[in-house]
Amino acid sequence: MKSVYTFSLVFILFAVACTKADYGDDFKPSPPPPIGNYTISDDVARDARVAKWSFEDSFTDSLQQLAGANSAASFAEGLKGKGYKGNDVSYVTYKQPGTIPSLQEFTVSFWMNAIPINGLARGIFSLNNKTDFWGNLDIYLDNPTSPDSAHFKVHIGSNVNGANIGQFAETWIPKAFNKWMHIAITYSASTSIFNIYANSQAYPITVGGQSNVVGPVLYANAGTNTKYGPLDFAGNNATAVVLGTWQFQPNDPDITSTGSQSWAASFAGVLDEFRIYNRALTPNEVNALFRLEKLGL
Repeated sequence: MKSVYTFSLVFILFAVACTKADYGDDFKPSPPPPIGNYTISDDVARDARVAKWSFEDSFTDSLQQLAGANSAASFAEGLKGKGYKGNDVSYVTYKQPGTIPSLQEFTVSFWMNAIPINGLARGIFSLNNKTDFWGNLDIYLDNPTSPDSAHFKVHIGSNVNGANIGQFAETWIPKAFNKWMHIAITYSASTSIFNIYANSQAYPITVGGQSNVVGPVLYANAGTNTKYGPLDFAGNNATAVVLGTWQFQPNDPDITSTGSQSWAASFAGVLDEFRIYNRALTPNEVNALFRLEKLGL
């Protein structure tokens, strides 16, 4: 019995002596496994990034240092750290938008925690057209809506052979309010394919005479085979970016020729991790971005 007792005591003392300090890094938590070959969200399509707003007490983008003029917007708890907090009349304008007007294709990605829109169409983002009612790129929540489904719409305008040719795309996103939801909007210049993703799922879109199509091809004119092709925002009077509302709501002649509208309002909710890329992200890249940001990475 003595030998068994002695062995047990020695084993216990050895186990107690082998602390985390003895093993050093062996006790550090392992990093999460890669998602789509990425371990942090900033690595997804890193070379294609154009602008990124994280809203950590700043409305300045971290890639081109685009500085905006704030009107009534503030900060609140976001998905990661802080986020952009909007209300009925808030927005940030960027009259020096860097390379954004030169985009020929794009991805716009962001997280939104939206509230029901209460009868007013809510603008989220505009790349302006200084001489037109609509911007070159308008992202918004439109009427009609339901208590839990968002009527999500995107307008794209582009100079096509000297004419402003617009596209209005829409989809319905269920269970979209009072929760964080990841949105990604992509357009490819080479294929003219357009997509709207919610939480990495591509949604059916109605656009240009096409109803409920996932990944529709955009055409310069409905009913023709002429694809929309590379975008020309710069040739379509793109000179500014408006974050949090429509291009016309600021009622600024430097941004639009149109005044504010009674049926429209700013986005009343929280936005976070707002990103713009100079190409269409692939479905796998959208999925990786969604999953990594959801993990706070």
